[in-house]
Amino acid sequence: KILALAAVSLMGEPLLLTGGYDCSLRVKAANTTYTIPSAHSGAIFSIHAWEEKLVETDKKGRLMVVTGGHDRIARVWSITVTPPGIPGTGDSGDPPEIQHNLEASLGPHTGWVRAIALAPRASVLLSVGCNFIKAWDINKGWRHLGDLRAERDILSLEVFEDENEGAGGGATVFAGLADGSVVGWVLPSNVR
Repeated sequence: KILALAAVSLMGEPLLLTGGYDCSLRVKAANTTYTIPSAHSGAIFSIHAWEEKLVETDKKGRLMVVTGGHDRIARVWSITVTPPGIPGTGDSGDPPEIQHNLEASLGPHTGWVRAIALAPRASVLLSVGCNFIKAWDINKGWRHLGDLRAERDILSLEVFEDENEGAGGGATVFAGLADGSVVGWVLPSNVR
């Protein structure tokens, strides 16, 4: 069963990432499916992905993917896709070449990692376990910045960044709680 999914565009091509009870992360691109078996030691409950810009002349695209699992860990993956028709990959009818690398394991969390969100302008990744949100600096080796705490279990997470605030500011984190309420925090002041 699929418990988590994310859709993202890489070099103009759609990719679908899925995870579930079998502990594997799957990347579906064009006419191929690439599997990272045992991405977690338990079910995958959350996935967040974004395209990382590489050098303009590079013909490869790279995704940063964060998965959250039953094992109370958030894992950061870099997934590189080389489209077909590039020298060394075969004819244009061939599937793209996909490779992965585990960049970091973040945690442990206080419970299953149920939700993940990114505040790109603030350079902060957020991951949820039970009633705590952990904040990670994406530019400094995934350094743990601190925690935000809610009074009840957090089931969902979203970030709003005000484009008028400039880089590094204006990010608000919203969390949906198990009792149906929503709480919010302003970044980065609450976690740094």
